[in-house]
Amino acid sequence: MHPLDSSRLKVKRADIHINALKKSIGRLFDPQYTIEEKPIMQGKAKLINVEINPSLRAENWGLIIGDIVTNLRASLDHITWDLAMLHIRETGRKLTPKEERKIQFPLYDDSSAMADERRGVRALKYVLPRAHSEIERFQPYNRRNWPKLDLLRDLELLTNTDKHRIVIPCNVRSNVRLTSGDKGCVIILNEKNNTKFITDSSTSLEPNITHTIAVYPRDSIHPMSIDEFPLIHDFIRDEVIPSFVRFFE
Repeated sequence: MHPLDSSRLKVKRADIHINALKKSIGRLFDPQYTIEEKPIMQGKAKLINVEINPSLRAENWGLIIGDIVTNLRASLDHITWDLAMLHIRETGRKLTPKEERKIQFPLYDDSSAMADERRGVRALKYVLPRAHSEIERFQPYNRRNWPKLDLLRDLELLTNTDKHRIVIPCNVRSNVRLTSGDKGCVIILNEKNNTKFITDSSTSLEPNITHTIAVYPRDSIHPMSIDEFPLIHDFIRDEVIPSFVRFFE
């Protein structure tokens, strides 16, 4: 078994929960609509009645989200644990249980906090020194040059939130498009919606309804969407973990 396999297994487990959340949302937001022709003025029009039930399964979804972020965050901590164990084998040093509990993959928005790490006073004190610069490369404060690091920043925010309370999905929006060329109409869902649209009877209808669900509003303008979960998963699986393989070769 490769040392990083446990990290890969945590990511794989997160993917199972991501798919479970996706299926649960799909079942809940299965839109129902009817189309009927109505006389209007001198001709006829099509009346489209769209029913969407946005009742949030807050507890169920919150627990699944907690499983997702906990496994993704743990996959990073498993990397530092493996690097610490490698350092121990090379140096012959033994760690106390208290020291072992300090081992984690730091995620900082502030470069000064990482400076403390480099001085060996925090979580990286027991981690393989030659891997410190690689860990630093994945710090969220580097996101100006590497925008993908925003994903790890959001993961840290959401994980810390989940430690203290269930993450309740909020700010649910549906985008309703009636035709293939339609830009869509956004509906903010707070309770069951029964929305009616009228269009010309000759219009070829292709109703399409998609949903956006925020799970942690960083602010009112830029909420964190559940669509980020697969992106975080792929980033850790395809870029973070492979970057540390060389230290075990």
